[in-house]
Amino acid sequence: MKRNALNLILTLATALAMPSLKGMSYKAPQPPPLSVHLPFPQLTLIPNSTCTGNRIAVGFEEYTGGFRLLCADAGQVGFWTTPVEANLVGSGDHLLWSWLCPSGTALVGFAQDESGLRQAACSKLIPIFATGDVHTGALVNSGNYPLDPVIIVACPANTFVQKFEAVQNPGGPVTGFVKVCSAVETVTINVHTPNLPGIDLAVRTVGQPAKLEVQDQKFELDLFNLGWAPVIASNVAVEFRYDTLQWEVLVPSGMNCTNIASRVIGGHDILSLGKRCTIPGTAIKGLGSEAVMTITLHPVGSGPVIGGSAATPVVSIKVLLVGEPDEGADANPNNDVAAFPSSL
Repeated sequence: MKRNALNLILTLATALAMPSLKGMSYKAPQPPPLSVHLPFPQLTLIPNSTCTGNRIAVGFEEYTGGFRLLCADAGQVGFWTTPVEANLVGSGDHLLWSWLCPSGTALVGFAQDESGLRQAACSKLIPIFATGDVHTGALVNSGNYPLDPVIIVACPANTFVQKFEAVQNPGGPVTGFVKVCSAVETVTINVHTPNLPGIDLAVRTVGQPAKLEVQDQKFELDLFNLGWAPVIASNVAVEFRYDTLQWEVLVPSGMNCTNIASRVIGGHDILSLGKRCTIPGTAIKGLGSEAVMTITLHPVGSGPVIGGSAATPVVSIKVLLVGEPDEGADANPNNDVAAFPSSL
């Protein structure tokens, strides 16, 4: 039997044996301790906008007299692409502002400057696969810059916003909101995890803003191995696909790249579609280990046109297993691509 056919059979068998691994979600609240005291009278429910299920809060919209959270499925490694609107509280007649966190981050509160402008306070989602916990990092705004306003209202360390509750007088309009925070969990990956595949590569970016500026944009590229077996670095490649007439991708030293070329139909010109690069280091160990690189997106020529464009990925990044014996052994191809939508 040829090795490629054998690898395909092993990959299919591994995929069929894999448990259904959920993505990131809020931890279930702990039940209150039992009390012998009489229960309190029923309290009036406070209107709130909430993210539920496998979706976590990644931004919010504020209206004159209303608000809502923006929620997204962040998968197992904390990468999301398509936010959905949570329920609206109050009036949605006039949108004041809408904020989305950068890629690989989630909402931990809000900040307010001297003019009264509120903006999102975001933090990197840091999965601790050994325990299934998700930790927080430094606070940034939607542009991936450090927060420096007058007031920052943020969740405690290692918790994220799950809901906004309304501030209003009884029977009156909504005048604001307060945050409610919860811990986030992800899949647990350790030596006790059943049916763990040998190799399962996953990729994400951290710090790509949803609103892009035509200037150098630095972001973090994370490659994870969610399987149990280490994979040597020479058997891993990363493909960057982008509009090479408007952008260039700059990689750190230690990443050797070749162009991905395509011949123009009906002509003789060769069009570059991006580049394929090696990764630095010697190996990506298993059980949730990661390799971290800093990538720069650099505008070239006159640069892209600003204004009016729908949110689309400026660069699509794919991690690949190449070379024997690992080629074809990645157990889950669904987490091999990171393409974060941005608008200009």
